[in-house]
Amino acid sequence: VREAAVNALAKLGSREDLPLVKELLKDVDMYVQAAVFDALVELGSEEDLDFLAELSVEKCAVMKEPMKALGELDWKLYSPYS
Repeated sequence: VREAAVNALAKLGSREDLPLVKELLKDVDMYVQAAVFDALVELGSEEDLDFLAELSVEKCAVMKEPMKALGELDWKLYSPYS
């Protein structure tokens, strides 16, 4: 999911596309939201920090509290740092 998010965001490649990304994030699974957030951090510039700051911490719960958010699932499977 994270790789797909990185690829999709790289193709968009424009700050004007960020509101669309934000709109698309509204109703998707929190794991997808976290993957997109990670991708934005990876690809982003300082200009994107304001946009990233607007993303709710709750939508990025996987990053903040991975073990709690994932429960029984193996964190290493989902970790961008493994």
